[in-house]
Amino acid sequence: PAITPELIQAYEQQHSPLNPSDIVLFQTGHVPKHLHPAPRDTGMWLDPLAGKSEGWPAPTPEAVRYLKSRAIRSVATDAPDLGGVDPRVAAHLYWTLASQEMVGIEFLSTPDRIPENSYFTFAPIKINAAHSAPGRAILWYSAEKY
Repeated sequence: PAITPELIQAYEQQHSPLNPSDIVLFQTGHVPKHLHPAPRDTGMWLDPLAGKSEGWPAPTPEAVRYLKSRAIRSVATDAPDLGGVDPRVAAHLYWTLASQEMVGIEFLSTPDRIPENSYFTFAPIKINAAHSAPGRAILWYSAEKY
């Protein structure tokens, strides 16, 4: 399933336009639905990558360029990765993210529990000569209402 600019624009029409300070989070539901211990663990990656089941929703390169046009700098997903199951499309997507100087954050858990008016930080570890790195996603919010 492709996340297209049109889907993002439809979201903006229903809610509000994206702001440059926003981190766009695609909440796909793929991980909670398919993350299971072995031997039931094939639905996360193996079956979709082998073409035995539908892949997870992933943004298209055009969607990334649209987000960049809205001055978005970070894109995140709760899916296993932003590239999707087609290796050629995935390579193009990652090239587009890098060429647009955007950050991609993947495999987030429980994004449905993120409170409104919270702040998100991603702290990757530094790996010399690497184009990506694992990191820690940190959510900042106050339980008090002001």
